[in-house]
Amino acid sequence: GEIYVNGQRVINKSPEDALAHGIGLISEDRKREGFIPSMSNCMNMNMAVLKQFQKKGFLNFNGLVDNFNKFAESVHLNIRNPEHLTKNLSGGNQQKVIVAKWLATNVDILIFDEALSGLDPIVQGRLLRLLYDLWEKYQLTYLFISHDFKLSYALCHRILVMADGEIVDEIKNFELPIQAH
Repeated sequence: GEIYVNGQRVINKSPEDALAHGIGLISEDRKREGFIPSMSNCMNMNMAVLKQFQKKGFLNFNGLVDNFNKFAESVHLNIRNPEHLTKNLSGGNQQKVIVAKWLATNVDILIFDEALSGLDPIVQGRLLRLLYDLWEKYQLTYLFISHDFKLSYALCHRILVMADGEIVDEIKNFELPIQAH
């Protein structure tokens, strides 16, 4: 398929290309594709922006911690200890670290590839509320790839139904069930 951002066709051959076009990916397999298990929350959250904190081969750890604190607050991370290992967080908080990682890069588009699958329904609801709040704050575009219609409906204003690589239906113009208060 083809990807268009602001009406312009973009070609993404690598994660770096996608990031350069303002696109981040949050996958279903967060433990293999979303963070590095042996690393701390701070390092996982800052992974995509490490160059901003490097000078002459050294990392500005205070800058990393400040950035961690800023985005940990934005995503309401329950354990705000920058040294805590991400692998020891709950699944929902692991996803929050990954969302924060992309927020730190100033992406415009977040692709969720079955990213809420396998999470407890209560955790899914909390993450949906968080994503709605982040959408309001950062004006992000979300692209959900999901087999779960209820999850898609809970956050999306337009749903494209695909079968065999083709769009077979479009559902839009319905009111979002999640409302900001």
